Amino acid sequence: MAVNKFQNVELDWAEAQLKNWQAYVDQNQFDQLEDRTKLRATRNGGTVLEVIATIESQQKNIRDTMKDYLALFEIVKRLRKDSEKNEEVARGGETIPLRLRG
Repeated sequence: MAVNKFQNVELDWAEAQLKNWQAYVDQNQFDQLEDRTKLRATRNGGTVLEVIATIESQQKNIRDTMKDYLALFEIVKRLRKDSEKNEEVARGGETIPLRLRG
């Protein structure tokens, strides 16, 4: 199997993305959601309360984020396994850098 030079960068990025998604889901619990609203100006100079995101749409967004999280988690597990396979060990238990491998 060929060694991907950018595999560690991809793995680091994917792990950071997983942490971000996990924090987002943790901050937006289903039981604490409320409709997001804002005041919108009308032509006559008044204001009207406008719903930006309903509770249902926010819940769908969180569910989609959790699905993406699980899909990316599987990819991260596979990348970790591949990176462990690609590490060569020299005498004394030291790893050989990629640039020195033949």
